[in-house]
Amino acid sequence: MNRGCSPKPAQWHSSYRSIAGQAGAAYNSAYSASKAAVIGFTKAVALEVAKLGITSNAICPWHVDTELMREAMAARGAIFGNSAEEYITKIVTTNPQRRLITAAEVAGLALFLTLPEARGINGQSLNQCGGVVTA
Repeated sequence: MNRGCSPKPAQWHSSYRSIAGQAGAAYNSAYSASKAAVIGFTKAVALEVAKLGITSNAICPWHVDTELMREAMAARGAIFGNSAEEYITKIVTTNPQRRLITAAEVAGLALFLTLPEARGINGQSLNQCGGVVTA
């Protein structure tokens, strides 16, 4: 693992995808298919580089509270006659934790995967979704 001063290259790879790649997302079939493809790619890479001591995992968050997500939800909400906030409120009620995921949470998981203590995690799709996908 690269600690900033070592010439040794980083020994991990993380893909950032969505739970839509595992569970699908209504009205978003192309998006879901593209995310599922990257999950498959990540698993294949994990097998290819494992002997080199490199890990490859996919971080699959649910809706991350960012400006881009809010813009997308405004557009989707308009399709159903809702404001952005009304649509986000409806979405949040489907999350067992009743909240959006934060960018800091996603960054924290990504950072953890760079630690030596995470070297046994390889080829995994890690759901960061508050329990939306539990299978």
